[in-house]
Amino acid sequence: MRAGAPLGDARDHAVSNLAERDRRLAYELSAGVLRRQAELDRALDLERADPRLHDVLRLGAYQLQCLTRVPKHAAVSTSVELARETAGEGPARFVNQALRRLTRDAGSGMRDASIRFSSW
Repeated sequence: MRAGAPLGDARDHAVSNLAERDRRLAYELSAGVLRRQAELDRALDLERADPRLHDVLRLGAYQLQCLTRVPKHAAVSTSVELARETAGEGPARFVNQALRRLTRDAGSGMRDASIRFSSW
């Protein structure tokens, strides 16, 4: 998408080798993150995060805040591993901390979390 491809084309290319179940999850994640990007960005206060982590944080936050079928520990763990592969150990710790904060406050809703995390 960053190169100008429509969401459907970019997504289909990226997930073509996945099983149907995983492809459906990838579809939900990509569309959901785009649909709620402004909300997710406010909750995460991305100004403090390494730009390489923005999409990793958005994906993790979307799973924590909006999906019930993905266990919270799995969303955090997968996001941390992706951050580690993308940017190294220090940034992975940042992702872990940021998503665990969202997990603790998940019951209060996305809008309340964004207010609390604005001072990160």
